[in-house]
Amino acid sequence: MTRKLLIGAAAGALFLFTLGIANAVAAPVPLNLPQGTAFSILGASCGGIQETSSATGFDPVSGYPTGVVLMSTRCGGSGRGGGYHTTLYTASANVTWDFTAAVVSYSVPGSAGTDSTFTAYDAYGNEVYNQGGYAYLLLAPGFVPAPRVTGITPVTGPASGGTKVTITGTGFTGASGVSFGGSVASFTVASSTSISATAPARAGGTVDVTVTNAGGASRTSSADRFTYVPAPAVTALSPATGPAAGGTVVTLTGANFTGATRVAFGSIATGFTVNSDSSITATAPTAEAAGSVYVTVTTVGGKSATGAASRFTYTAATPVVAALDPSTGSSDGGTTVTVSGANFTGASAVTFGGVRASFYVDSDTSIVAYSPPGAGTVDVRVTSFQRTSALSSGDRFTYAAPPVVSSIDPTSGPVDGGTTVEITGTGFTDASEVDFGGAPADFVVNDDTSITATAPPSYAGTVDVTITASGGTSAPSSGDQFTYLAPPVVDGLDTTGGPVDGGTTVTIWGSGFTGATEVDFGGVPADFVVLDDNSITVTSPPGDAGTVDVTVTTPLGTSPIGPGDQFTYG
Repeated sequence: MTRKLLIGAAAGALFLFTLGIANAVAAPVPLNLPQGTAFSILGASCGGIQETSSATGFDPVSGYPTGVVLMSTRCGGSGRGGGYHTTLYTASANVTWDFTAAVVSYSVPGSAGTDSTFTAYDAYGNEVYNQGGYAYLLLAPGFVPAPRVTGITPVTGPASGGTKVTITGTGFTGASGVSFGGSVASFTVASSTSISATAPARAGGTVDVTVTNAGGASRTSSADRFTYVPAPAVTALSPATGPAAGGTVVTLTGANFTGATRVAFGSIATGFTVNSDSSITATAPTAEAAGSVYVTVTTVGGKSATGAASRFTYTAATPVVAALDPSTGSSDGGTTVTVSGANFTGASAVTFGGVRASFYVDSDTSIVAYSPPGAGTVDVRVTSFQRTSALSSGDRFTYAAPPVVSSIDPTSGPVDGGTTVEITGTGFTDASEVDFGGAPADFVVNDDTSITATAPPSYAGTVDVTITASGGTSAPSSGDQFTYLAPPVVDGLDTTGGPVDGGTTVTIWGSGFTGATEVDFGGVPADFVVLDDNSITVTSPPGDAGTVDVTVTTPLGTSPIGPGDQFTYG
């Protein structure tokens, strides 16, 4: 049959007269389940879920429309042995809808439905009825459904208020008020299903958030609950003092600590454990300076207030510098200095005559510092927690100029080493090393201007003799050069033979001939003239028939024998 949209004459006239509402009529709204909800109940969907519904009236508690929804879907496919087979899935649910036809709740399985002629009215003239296998809701003319709150985010906030809360639900268009447990809140309607509200201040506890429009206030439910969390309070600290270096384990006593997210000493956050709603154990962090700070606890309810009971005092002893090792160093800086003393833990600065140095704290009584460039004698001071060591005789560091080598005597010697060399210059008093071209030498400091050293072995050539002392290493100069001389070497003879009577003039080629003292033919001395470092003219002495080696001797030694030095008598 065709359903008319008008309400029955007697009932309609009564309601319209009673309510004083204009005779405009709303369109009927079908009552069913969303496909997603139907699928979660049925567990299958092959080409869609078919639904039929029948109204059963209005819920006596909430006043919302109720009914039964029948669901089905048919799935098919090839089975074993061939052929096409189908399976029918069915289910039913008892459903409650609000006055916007949104599902409020459902339960399965559903009860028996009503017949196709069923119709029912509530006290406001709203009607539910069945027609053509479906249930419909027809709102009375002028009826405004009360809002329904289905959720809020977040669900907690501080008792001081100010939390921005998003309220979700239905029927929010035209909302005239939002309240938190009866306390009026400011709000903005974002849409018919969303409101943004600011929680007002209230005492701690859980309240219902309600929305009001022309149809009334939303019914309360577990979905609209908002919990006000009171601010934490710190009433005692034990202990209430500790070293500025930190590490003191402190027990905080107070209230409303559950869910604490932060504990801070002054502005510095620290690790902590919530023991109970009235107790927290925290570790005092390293302080920026000695003195008192407030210990605060932060929760969803806010940050605890400060007061005498929450004050923690950091204590720190003034550093003391007792000794330096070494107490002198290069004016160029870079000397590694061990500073000994007390109360160095937490040191924030080490200065040499007011100039900051890089350093690390080795222990409470030891610091390793690296001297910056400087001059003269300065005080080394340590600062810890804004306390600086006093001046003392033990903190004095003297910058020394590097030594200077002005001359050496002699300036040459054999490659085998062993030459005693007198070194003259300045800054030798605390010399720690003498090097010949980088090779360490044995030495004795005679005084600040004189050192006696023994040249170490080396290769032929000229090297710089350098001195290392507390002031650094002497710079290379022309006055520090020492030449290593090699023994003579005979490379060849221009005449390789002569009579046994001697008298043959021979030119010898080679190196290291300067200062030659002897030339021998098979051990027999010969007359000779040194032409230069690389050549000698010699007259062969008488000798027996045969081949002998011609050797050259200088103060540095005798040339080794080789094929190039052979002379044959015959």
